[in-house]
Amino acid sequence: MKILMIILIVIAVLILLLLIPVHVLLRYDGDTTRLWLRYLFVPFTFVPKKKKAKNEKEKNDNATKKENRKKSEKDKSEKAETDEDEKKESTFARIFKAQGLSGVIAILEEITDIVRKFLDSVLKHIIVRKMKLKIIVGGEDAYQTAMNFGYCCSGVYPILGTLSALITFKKVPDVSITADFDRKESDIFLEFDISSRLLFLLASLIIYGIKAVKLYLKIKNTDENSKDGA
Repeated sequence: MKILMIILIVIAVLILLLLIPVHVLLRYDGDTTRLWLRYLFVPFTFVPKKKKAKNEKEKNDNATKKENRKKSEKDKSEKAETDEDEKKESTFARIFKAQGLSGVIAILEEITDIVRKFLDSVLKHIIVRKMKLKIIVGGEDAYQTAMNFGYCCSGVYPILGTLSALITFKKVPDVSITADFDRKESDIFLEFDISSRLLFLLASLIIYGIKAVKLYLKIKNTDENSKDGA
């Protein structure tokens, strides 16, 4: 009974942890870029990367050289096998010969359907908690500034419209695009906070991963049948 209670407590804690949102944050001001992930108030910085110590860098360089030598030797030893493999027919080529164009199209449709449904499942659980975009458009002269302003507006606002149809914005994006006829160059400031719960991401990955494996086995089975029939 105690073991069962422990198992249930562990499961409950894991579910609770998976329900806590993970945040991806970005800040770009034209000169510097910072990209980091935050989970349970613990930040994991991706950009900029921390500078490595000199000794560690030298060790990594030596290790890289050794790996490159091994890779070169491995490439030479596998070159004959690669040339031979290239002569072999691909899986889709054999299926095309056995079932025709309709068979290949049917497989491609299944692949597309799995990818589309996976992306839909992931995107609907993504929440944009904060988004700020400020663009000051400049140019060599007044005409070029006006043209750049038009290009910028025609590109940014349709993208925001597409994103709003795919993912959820908790707040209306703070977007500002202005033309400064005294500037020679444009300035951009971008900041956003995107979050999603790991439970939903993991569930989507498992569900559509299983479907992808089933499709792979189906393609493999079809390929083997086409070989036997050849």
